[in-house]
Amino acid sequence: MSAGAKSAMQSVEIDGADIAWTERGSGPPALFIHGSGTFSETFEPLLDELPEGIRAITYDRRGFAGSANGPLGSFGTHVDDAAALLEALDTGPATIVGSSGGGVLAMRLAVVRPDLVSSLVLIEPAYQLAFVPSASAMATMARVNLRWIFGRDPKGAALYFYRWATSYQGGGNQFDSYSEEWRRIGLGHARAALRELPQIPPPLPTPAALRRVAKPTRVLIGNAGLPVFQRTARRALRAIPGAVEIPVPGAAHILYTDQPVACAAAVADAVDEVTSQAGSGSTS
Repeated sequence: MSAGAKSAMQSVEIDGADIAWTERGSGPPALFIHGSGTFSETFEPLLDELPEGIRAITYDRRGFAGSANGPLGSFGTHVDDAAALLEALDTGPATIVGSSGGGVLAMRLAVVRPDLVSSLVLIEPAYQLAFVPSASAMATMARVNLRWIFGRDPKGAALYFYRWATSYQGGGNQFDSYSEEWRRIGLGHARAALRELPQIPPPLPTPAALRRVAKPTRVLIGNAGLPVFQRTARRALRAIPGAVEIPVPGAAHILYTDQPVACAAAVADAVDEVTSQAGSGSTS
């Protein structure tokens, strides 16, 4: 299966930054939002498994990889960028696929711009991380801040965070298994990743706001990575009415690089559900 050949990376100017984006395939749109430290190209294993008939759009968020120029902005700026990109590409409502911090952005987009969202696929969203007690997370952030702020070593700090966030419960991590090029790009936007980490834990969107989200929602949760991210994902699952849990066995936090087939199937199901609803005249 394949959603078609990927187009060349293009860019669109959004509020002072050139946002790099690409797409493959045609049909109902799906926008993929990467998390902290990753970037659009890391979705390629998942995109390769998508069926024909989906317009898959990926982009590098402001400050990351191909969109490294321009001000980093705030986490809210990233939500505005996603909305502006969808409008610039004239997609209409799209299935929004968000991973980790990108999952939180997808949730916020569904709250503030529900007209642009047809369904949600949340891949271990790091939702309300501050409210999920984890000695490992607190110790990691302390070490990250020591290396970044006091040691003036953003790449070293980012590397420590990436290895922790992508850890397997049995040892090892996903980051070290990625290609040299992927690791180089990830470390290249170390400052952007580090700057947004404190912006993810605050309780936005609020549970009250999420209770008003009337979009089909799938929450993908692995079983091989850090339990803290499994718990944040289940907070999102409980907060959104009707959200469905999709277990992804054998995957650590960046689920789609470990189990791209299962993640692609969840995205395809989300798009199919929206298409079926549209065909039957259902509204949400």
